[in-house]
Amino acid sequence: AIALVSTDAPTVAQAFVECYVCLHGIPESILTDCGTNFLSDVFTNMCKLLDIKKSKTTPWHPQTNGYLERSHKTLKTYLRSFVDKDSNWDKLLCYAMFCYNTTIHTSTNFTPYELVYGIKPNIPSAFHKEPEPQYNYDDYVFDLKRIMQETHKIARDNLIKKKETNKTYYDKTANKINLHVGDKVLIKEHNKKNTLSMNWQGSFEILMVHDNENITIQKGRREYRIHKNNVKRYYDGNESNEEN
Repeated sequence: AIALVSTDAPTVAQAFVECYVCLHGIPESILTDCGTNFLSDVFTNMCKLLDIKKSKTTPWHPQTNGYLERSHKTLKTYLRSFVDKDSNWDKLLCYAMFCYNTTIHTSTNFTPYELVYGIKPNIPSAFHKEPEPQYNYDDYVFDLKRIMQETHKIARDNLIKKKETNKTYYDKTANKINLHVGDKVLIKEHNKKNTLSMNWQGSFEILMVHDNENITIQKGRREYRIHKNNVKRYYDGNESNEEN
């Protein structure tokens, strides 16, 4: 995670190269959301130059990159605990990341550090103790100890959330309709400018049904891939509505 003064395409592309590529090497592929900075010509051309296969998540379906969404939530929990104490959250981000990367994740039973480097991280036992009440805040060493102790305490209190729990919740709320090639569907409208406008667009014909719960539809002259949680079956006057 990197704190940026701007999220425009040139800034994001530069940060990716300087803070990831130059440190870890060029990845074979990356998965991004549908932000305009990632879909821009600048970022796209950078990926072409570095021979990186670029994929994007399904619009309006963050579960496609669920691990990253969960890590963002955890980092926010870490940083939020410091809001009342330190306003310079950007300075604390690296400590939060260190804590996250050196804490065992229940979904893997390993720390992210171990999965990347193949060895256990070296963590002083003092960091695992309860935060001590008094510090000399002019002393960098004691301030470092305070931050490390508090971030690890937050990890112990908040990070123990199993991946299976998220999956159970998702399974309960997932759209269970059966869709087939040739069916017609309506698409949920997420960017309504008029609050009185319709909630659904369409109908559109399904061209492909994918194994990952996505479908490809024909929208005008173009084809779009969308997750089926964002559609519902369309019935004309000659069809019976068996889903409802």
